[in-house]
Amino acid sequence: MSKEQDQENARVFPALPAYPYYQDESISFVDLAKILVKRWKVMVSVFFLVILLSLIAVMMMPKKYEYTTVYSLAEVDIQTPLESPSALLTKVNSIYLIPQVRTLRQQHNLESLPFDIKVIAPKDTGIILLISEAKEADEGLVNQLHQGLVDALEKEQRILFMRRKSSFENQLLSVKALQERAMESSAVNASELIISYASQIATLEMQMNNMKEGEAAEQAVQSLETKGIGKRVIMMAIAAFAIVFSVLVVFLIEFFSKVRLSIAEQE
Repeated sequence: MSKEQDQENARVFPALPAYPYYQDESISFVDLAKILVKRWKVMVSVFFLVILLSLIAVMMMPKKYEYTTVYSLAEVDIQTPLESPSALLTKVNSIYLIPQVRTLRQQHNLESLPFDIKVIAPKDTGIILLISEAKEADEGLVNQLHQGLVDALEKEQRILFMRRKSSFENQLLSVKALQERAMESSAVNASELIISYASQIATLEMQMNNMKEGEAAEQAVQSLETKGIGKRVIMMAIAAFAIVFSVLVVFLIEFFSKVRLSIAEQE
């Protein structure tokens, strides 16, 4: 009975024929090493070709420099700016910068500026820094933008400066008038008033002498060193990429050659 069942099962579920072309497709590290050794000329050629092309591209890259303008704020005295740096920084970024950029783009038919600008106010320095990183070819545009911002700053600061100076002058005239009255007066405390007014006059005159107008200490000064990623770093990264890429090319060539050989055998 068991024999009959086996025959019936064999009839219903016939055994599949062995695949004549089956072979173990696994590959070891030794095989990979053999491929690299066999095609080392290709790998070396690809490596140096990538390095050569990359070197040409890197050498043609334009140099970028940092251009810095230093604007010294107007001061009431040595330690007191006429306007706080933070307030002035807000004005530059929200009021002055956008119109200057728009004007520069219209004058030179630019969709956007080929560089950025940073406006910073270092703490406890009394200065505003305008910093742009740009190519040497764009130095003129940087100068024009920085100059426009400096002009706007100087105009704003001069208005405040003259307003404060006028206030001191009015106070000085008033105190001098009071001093003259005291000198003509015969009051008992006239001498005390004269001394007090003289002290106030000296203080006001000293305050006026200590006032300083805002000015650009440096205008778009170019940095000594180039900015951005160094060429040496770029070439090191490219060399690492060239090694990986050359190995990949060798394996692809070997793969396609195996495929072409397999197709030829089947035909």
